[in-house]
Amino acid sequence: MMRSLFTAVSGLKNHQTRMDVIGNNIANVNTTGYKSSRVTFADTLSQTLSGASSSNDNVGGVDAKQVGLGMSVSSIDTNFTHGSASSTGNNTDMAIDTDNGLFVVKDGDNTYYTRNGNFTLDDDGSLVMNGSGLHLQGWNATDGSVNPSGDTQNLKINMNSTMQPKPTSAVTSSGNLSADDTAETIKNIKLTLADGTSITVPSTYTSQAYSIGDTVDKNQVTSLKATLADGSTTTLTSGTYATGDPVPSANISSLKVTLSDGSTTTLDTTGGPSYKIGATYGTLTITGITANLKDGSTKIVPTSDTTDSFTVGSAYQSKITGLYPTTLGGTTATTADTTNSYTIGSSDYPYGTPDNSTISGMTLTLSDGTNSTTSSGVYGSGYTLGGSTYPSYATTATVYDSLGAAHSIPVSFQRTSGTGDTWLASVAPGTYGTLTIPSGVTQTLTFDGSTGKLTSGGSMSVTMTVPYPNGATQNQQISLDFSNLTQYSGENNASATGDGYAAGFYKDMSIGQDGVITISYTNGQKQTGGQIAIASFNNPAGLEKEGGSLYSQSNNSGTARVGTFTSQGVTVTPGALEMSNVDISNEFSDMIVTQRGFQANSKIITVSDEMLQTLINMKQS
Repeated sequence: MMRSLFTAVSGLKNHQTRMDVIGNNIANVNTTGYKSSRVTFADTLSQTLSGASSSNDNVGGVDAKQVGLGMSVSSIDTNFTHGSASSTGNNTDMAIDTDNGLFVVKDGDNTYYTRNGNFTLDDDGSLVMNGSGLHLQGWNATDGSVNPSGDTQNLKINMNSTMQPKPTSAVTSSGNLSADDTAETIKNIKLTLADGTSITVPSTYTSQAYSIGDTVDKNQVTSLKATLADGSTTTLTSGTYATGDPVPSANISSLKVTLSDGSTTTLDTTGGPSYKIGATYGTLTITGITANLKDGSTKIVPTSDTTDSFTVGSAYQSKITGLYPTTLGGTTATTADTTNSYTIGSSDYPYGTPDNSTISGMTLTLSDGTNSTTSSGVYGSGYTLGGSTYPSYATTATVYDSLGAAHSIPVSFQRTSGTGDTWLASVAPGTYGTLTIPSGVTQTLTFDGSTGKLTSGGSMSVTMTVPYPNGATQNQQISLDFSNLTQYSGENNASATGDGYAAGFYKDMSIGQDGVITISYTNGQKQTGGQIAIASFNNPAGLEKEGGSLYSQSNNSGTARVGTFTSQGVTVTPGALEMSNVDISNEFSDMIVTQRGFQANSKIITVSDEMLQTLINMKQS
């Protein structure tokens, strides 16, 4: 009976241990990264009353007679299956998604391991374990590059870091140039000049071709308003004229002459004799002439004009008494010039002094027969009023100089008339903000009409300068890549993207599933800021608990293998924390079983006590 007492006591004690473990599990049901434990029992050494004997010719074998002496705790195991991730939105929180893997943290020379991914940035930017201040271990980046082969370091985010600018060296164009473009007639040309003025090309200039980069003389005479001796005015759009030159009008249908006796007579015989003031008509002298023209107008010959003759059927001519020239620049003389000769289309106003300016851009008004559309001219193409051309398209490429200043340059595209699958790409010379393109460049792009793929003309180079003394590198070379362009049916959506960027300042940080820390800068660029280390063990359940959700290496855990997430086969969920893996329903079930086991063992003690009491009572009786 004494054996049963001690056996029951061992059951009570060890079931109490199991209850302690269950209680600890339930207490840590909401502890971040907590790993539940379980208790397993084993029986203790048994007392042998008689040993086992083997069979012989007379009797069979007999088993040993043994009485158990109770039970003991065989093991207290840690369950290292991963818990669910709970989103927090904090970009420094991490939840490990795999059963294996622990974060490495340090307190000076002491190394610990944890599944608690509750980290934060301290006052100097170090990533530390929230609540304990232990430093998270990993490898800090140098100029965006990480070397994970070296010893781990305290991870630190430099929130005062800057990213130096990258000057643009290449611009890539992509998208589509519409195969549906058709040629249209040029109805109007407006020139933009480098001196800041603009010119609308006169409608009479149908033979002059204009191109961006050409030099025009704004003093070129486009028309002349002539005052005539008969008191009328007329506009002249071609030819050379000076004061005293005759200007023909419509043919004369009849002449009304006034004679010296005051009488008048009308002459309407075509091809007849010529008449002039002061000449004799019969016995009288012609004192006045009125010419009726076939266009319905009437011209009165000045009485002072005694030299010009007029014939019915011939053109009426009146001499120029003064000229008012109008220039390409839009200037019209306000005072009649009676001295100089002018040739329309020449650069002789004012009086031969040129006023040259370069065409920096132009706007074309095109007509497709029903609608008018406006299209900007392309550098490298010539345009003539009344001629035909294709619409042009422009996209803006943002480029950066060596100090990170942004500049916008237009890249234009235009289908080449008559060639179908050929386009002209160009960058016009000029100043764009603080950037100067000293000389324009063009490139012919040829597409396969059946596939829409580019077959030749995939690139060209542009030189840009920064004219202001801001220290930026001058004569920066930029290559333009057109190899990604297509010519398909549909809209034109060609765009241009450069590889440069401005200087950037620290904006934010984030952690990826692979444990790589990424720094975001104000210039929109991102750079690797570090790599978090992860440790794995052959037997993570063999780690010793140190409190504070920390573990330390033990003789049975194996040596820590520290490496990157990828090398260890570990991933994390950023912005989340790993929940405890305690299963409440399982713990409650174990609690009931443990309680019943404890009760049963206490019952053994009670019954054994009663049996002992019966023996005592036998002696007393």
